[in-house]
Amino acid sequence: MKTNSETTFLDSQLVSSKEPGFPTVRYFQIHFEHLHELIDDLRMQIQQANQQIAELQQQLHGRSTLARIGPEGYGNERKAPPTNLG
Repeated sequence: MKTNSETTFLDSQLVSSKEPGFPTVRYFQIHFEHLHELIDDLRMQIQQANQQIAELQQQLHGRSTLARIGPEGYGNERKAPPTNLG
């Protein structure tokens, strides 16, 4: 990342001599390159976050399945006690 002094120097060097105060093409190119780097970093972070979410969802699904089955295992699921409706 550029420091303020580097940015100020670049800004002063990249102003067009034909139209004072209007930046040159290089000025815009540097800023667009920086934006592309930031976008690429954000995309990578989003992919990592999505992967972590998928892993957590798998873990959560696995735990909820175990909670429903209980310690008895498959075929021996806990049954709710009968309710008196009468």
